[in-house]
Amino acid sequence: IAWSSLGNSVVSGSKDGSARLWQLQRQDGSSESNGRVLGCSTSSPAFPPERWSSLLLGSLPTDSSGPVHVVGAVAWSCDDAFIVVAKSDASIALWCGKSGTALRSLPASGDKLHGREIYSL
Repeated sequence: IAWSSLGNSVVSGSKDGSARLWQLQRQDGSSESNGRVLGCSTSSPAFPPERWSSLLLGSLPTDSSGPVHVVGAVAWSCDDAFIVVAKSDASIALWCGKSGTALRSLPASGDKLHGREIYSL
């Protein structure tokens, strides 16, 4: 799990191979919300569950697609413009940090991936 630098979005990775972008909705309620804040009571004023929405990044792996490659790391770029998702097969995907749109996918390079870090240039 990784918080955006602005603190209004979270990206999470799962052992089922999925990644999800969680975004805090505006106070005016203009956007439908279906996300949940894990480990928070529903009475928490800072993070009420009804104000979070979530977006699946990509698609869930299917049983017929072969082995499931777990999400080993997620990270934001310093300006929150990009999300990097790294899987255990060493593949990396780049997503738009605002819309959750897929931008680029880099295929596995051989060995398993165990860690990552994003540095601004």
